[in-house]
Amino acid sequence: MRQVPEANLSAFFFAAYVLQGFACAQFGVVGQPTQYFLLEGLSLNAGEISLIMSIMMIPWIVKPVYGVISDAIPFLGYRRKSYLVLGSFVGSCAFLVMAQFCSLVPVLGSLVIAATCMAVSTALMVGLAVERGRSDGRTRSYFRIQELGYYLTNIFVVTGAGYLCHIASPEKALQVAAMIASSCALALSVLTFFWLREPRLAAGADSESIRSRLKGIALSMNSGKVGYIILLTCLWNFTMAYGPALYYHESRTLFFTQSLIGQLSAWMAAGMIFGAIVFGRVTKGLSLRRQCILTASLLLSSILAYGFLSTPLSAVMLEVFHGFANMFAVLTIYGLASDACPEGVEASMMSVTVAVLNLASCSAMFLGGQLFTHLLGNDYGALVLFASIPPALSLLLVCQRQEKVFPDSIKSSGDVFKGIISGRF
Repeated sequence: MRQVPEANLSAFFFAAYVLQGFACAQFGVVGQPTQYFLLEGLSLNAGEISLIMSIMMIPWIVKPVYGVISDAIPFLGYRRKSYLVLGSFVGSCAFLVMAQFCSLVPVLGSLVIAATCMAVSTALMVGLAVERGRSDGRTRSYFRIQELGYYLTNIFVVTGAGYLCHIASPEKALQVAAMIASSCALALSVLTFFWLREPRLAAGADSESIRSRLKGIALSMNSGKVGYIILLTCLWNFTMAYGPALYYHESRTLFFTQSLIGQLSAWMAAGMIFGAIVFGRVTKGLSLRRQCILTASLLLSSILAYGFLSTPLSAVMLEVFHGFANMFAVLTIYGLASDACPEGVEASMMSVTVAVLNLASCSAMFLGGQLFTHLLGNDYGALVLFASIPPALSLLLVCQRQEKVFPDSIKSSGDVFKGIISGRF
């Protein structure tokens, strides 16, 4: 069967990630309405909400499992297409259940299922980009298109979700958001079924393929460089000042409206887009060690700045800076991880990196919520000081490392990303 032409595949990725921007479980249109429902509808505190949201992160943490299974076990003759169609359809049904039964257990159960389905979808989309990119040399271009589609959509999604929470009751806001997410997940399933073409394969598990991939990952994990990358990923994403604690502080202490909180999420996405655009120019000519020092410094500064959060204007500025610094961290980590990937397990290793990132974020969100509620007495300024410890440690770690521990092949990662933005890759 013929491959999808390059232009059509690029358009497919863009359209798919626009839909995922709406349907990406707690990161999509139901994200703020879910927290709004838990906080105002069920009167839960920040610690309880952080525990629930941490549980919701489990499907995103086990992403490598989805990648390995898809790579090695064709489903109905396809490695990607069948999983994508089925996963999006089941996710649509889960959102529909959430819309019909607005109580704690159905909402959480539906959200776990939807999060699992959307995590499968994103993991396989990345695998598909790597797979097709090997033949046409456009892997980086496909990644750029995916991120562009998601974050551009995210600006409108979080703004709309915030406005919905502002004008509707917690239950109604969650119902409407869940219906929108269900429709978009169903549209993604239909889009994939009719648009994506993939060579049909013989069904059945390839146990040797599974063993070889797991062995490749295990060997990589024994590398000192990979361990260093994982440590940096954990420190850079262990941000206790964000998540439910910040949402509680903005809602209950600063009395920000739900509409404003949604707009702040949009400003954060705008900061990430801006960071992606200037990353190449800012890091051009920097050694990777200096690039890591810059990234750690930006992250530390962006967290400490939240100690000055007081007004809507300050919140906007902080969210833009947060997004900017976070994008530098993401791109630097991806550059390090992609260079360390052994041949043949690129997608699986990138999934491991993303899983570590999600695990660090999830753990920080949970711990931050517990500290904020039970130890600090809802003192957000004190939480900011605790949250600054991991990036400060990462800065000390990077400063003490010798330049020779960084691979020469990725010292020019800024130039590589500049090429991605300009479309040369």
